[in-house]
Amino acid sequence: MSNKRSSGEDELTLPEEAHSLITRKLRYRQREQQKQWASASQAAYSKLHEEMLANIRVQKLDRAFTAVPLTAYREIVASAMIVTKEWPGTVWETIESILSKAQLLPRDSVALNKIVDEFVWSIEQNPFTLDYVDAEKFKESVYRQASRYRLAVPASFSSQLELAAGAALSGICNHARHAREGIGIVIDEYVIPQWQDGQVGCAKTEEGMAIRITAPLAPNVGEPLISNHPGHLNHDQQMQRRANEIAVALTTPSSKPTRNKVAQELAKERGQGVDTVLRRIRKEW
Repeated sequence: MSNKRSSGEDELTLPEEAHSLITRKLRYRQREQQKQWASASQAAYSKLHEEMLANIRVQKLDRAFTAVPLTAYREIVASAMIVTKEWPGTVWETIESILSKAQLLPRDSVALNKIVDEFVWSIEQNPFTLDYVDAEKFKESVYRQASRYRLAVPASFSSQLELAAGAALSGICNHARHAREGIGIVIDEYVIPQWQDGQVGCAKTEEGMAIRITAPLAPNVGEPLISNHPGHLNHDQQMQRRANEIAVALTTPSSKPTRNKVAQELAKERGQGVDTVLRRIRKEW
């Protein structure tokens, strides 16, 4: 979508206060995500070492230094792939939540895309999740375990790990580009003014921010405005209720589902696109 405006049209930019809050919250979410991955990675390596030791004890050395570590590496790759797919949506969900609560409606997608690029990755960049599947680091861990017991790692392990790492890098990069492109489309759709029957508008304050206004624009000034929701142009209350139900079903004692995850489930039920559902629900759980 082109971001060009007519020469006489002012751009409605993001106010500094909102930008600062978005950045702070995203840095917090980023630290949370890094801690979660560090914990998951530690658990994966602990499991790997335990399974290797169990096979060493029963003299299944080829399995201990080939099949077991390769299976563990693929599991790590699968976890990294999930982060790659979900993180861009998490970042956009955080941004959109603040914009919605502040009643802001930026008309220029460039500023929003810059924030996403800072905390995710641009289309041309490699995702940070590639660091999660570092084959050299993984191989060193396997060789350290072997050296502890003065055992040799089969020569075939390195070549098989190299193949698995190549497939991992390709898969993660492809998913990263696809996920980032999808968020770019969602942002472009978000900044398009989507008035409902001329009843919802947008105004510019002296500080240069865009705000949604819900005053009636029709001639019947005395009639109350009826909109789908307070604070968002496309919010669907019926879909929201079902989304909340799905979220409850997906909630575990340690975590709550992301808005993207709930949207995926709801989209399957309704036979709609995930992007369509995302525009019509909010994270209220």
